[in-house]
Amino acid sequence: ITKETKHASMIMILTTIPYFLIQVPAFFIKGDTSAEIAQGEKIWACLAFIICISGFVWYLGIHVQASKEDEEKFHRMEKIKDLLTSGKVSLTGALCNVVETFDGGDGSNIATNGGGYDAINNGGEGISIETTEYLRNVLIMPFQKYDKDQSQGLQKAELGIFFA
Repeated sequence: ITKETKHASMIMILTTIPYFLIQVPAFFIKGDTSAEIAQGEKIWACLAFIICISGFVWYLGIHVQASKEDEEKFHRMEKIKDLLTSGKVSLTGALCNVVETFDGGDGSNIATNGGGYDAINNGGEGISIETTEYLRNVLIMPFQKYDKDQSQGLQKAELGIFFA
């Protein structure tokens, strides 16, 4: 289970709190008329409303933060692509410490083969999906540039030119 899935499931669980905050007291509140029951439930409904609005603002904050992180990551990838394309940085320099940067060391998010450019897609043991995605985004353009036969794989001759 990925970190994102765990996070999303926790949010879903938390969204049930207002429901139970209304339903549990409603089960115990007794009254002869609907007005008496409504009076007893009013404070619980108000509290649930406050929790819902607070939760919504918190949820928006989570997504704004995630968006900023994605934007920064995208900017870094574009900068690395530009530096690789212009020849200002080597492949080794561009990818130095990528695995350590993106992998938390917990062994989750193991990559699987998605087809095409196997050198990028086959993450292998211990490389996370996030690391594989980063490598794919950074290396796809240079690989495509040298993939003369458009086979989505570098042949020996193409590989020699790529690393030259």
